[in-house]
Amino acid sequence: SIPVDSELPPGLIFKIQIGSYSKLPEGEKLNGLYPLYSNKLQNNLYRCSVGEFRTYSEAKEAQKVVRESGFSDAFLISFYNGVKIPVSKAVNLQ
Repeated sequence: SIPVDSELPPGLIFKIQIGSYSKLPEGEKLNGLYPLYSNKLQNNLYRCSVGEFRTYSEAKEAQKVVRESGFSDAFLISFYNGVKIPVSKAVNLQ
């Protein structure tokens, strides 16, 4: 099953968001993507993402693979010390 609200490592992290769901999808519906994470949002949706990347370029490369696996609208999200920040800001922090 997909971990919910797992703690992020310190520093800058990029992830690839694949969607928001009203209930956690089953692993096989996610086309073998790994590692998967989810965060429960205030509106009771689960934001599902793939991977934890230290650099924008690594995340961008992985995003291509995720899109090719069927999540054509997958996009990057970023966190700094566990707090979600805009990707544009994250790129400047690298």
